[in-house]
Amino acid sequence: MLEAGCGAGTFTPFAASTGATVVSFDLSTGVDANYLKSGCLENVLIVQADIFAMPMKKGLFDYIFCFGVLQHTPSPKKAFMELCYRLSDRGQLAVDNYTMPPIGHSYEMLWKNKYRVRYVTSRFSEKTVLKLVWAYVNVLWPLTRMSLLLFGEYGVAMNRFFLFDDYKGRLPGMDEKRYKSFAMLDIYDFLAPKYDIPVDIDELKSWFCSAGLNNHEVHFGYNGIEGRGSR
Repeated sequence: MLEAGCGAGTFTPFAASTGATVVSFDLSTGVDANYLKSGCLENVLIVQADIFAMPMKKGLFDYIFCFGVLQHTPSPKKAFMELCYRLSDRGQLAVDNYTMPPIGHSYEMLWKNKYRVRYVTSRFSEKTVLKLVWAYVNVLWPLTRMSLLLFGEYGVAMNRFFLFDDYKGRLPGMDEKRYKSFAMLDIYDFLAPKYDIPVDIDELKSWFCSAGLNNHEVHFGYNGIEGRGSR
């Protein structure tokens, strides 16, 4: 099993629990954190590698998954095809990719404003974006709490206009300090990546067809569009 873009290893233990031999890679130093958590597992190999230059042979893996990664590459389709190249004859592939919410969706304005702001912030260093997000959240956080108290669901929509999601609605039961931390992480993740390329559902379907994965299913999911297919 190949885990493409493991980051700090959120999904690695779950992949390992299947009993498969898991090769988990990422371009970033997140592999160091993953190694600390999962490097001791006998069926896990952690590698630092580029998705466009993977040191793995053609057709090597029976299962490949790639979550939260494709949209952050300079060419999501090319990255997808690189994964398919490593898939065995009867292999199965699962991926996801960001997509723009449809008109009228509750997240429509948040995503539109995200990409408007990214036009500027994607040119900054990660350290600069972090400082800006820290200041932004600290200034606006009290106002976002007030808008929820005064306007309820309308307050949720107002906050999303300014890139603050409804963290209490998504993740109930935590304290305000933790929700504020989620806001900082969320907005930083919106604005810091160099690449953030959404695709529509028809485009992702076309990738599966182009790769010869005709037995496939593509649908809207938690993180945008989700797709799975097999040869």
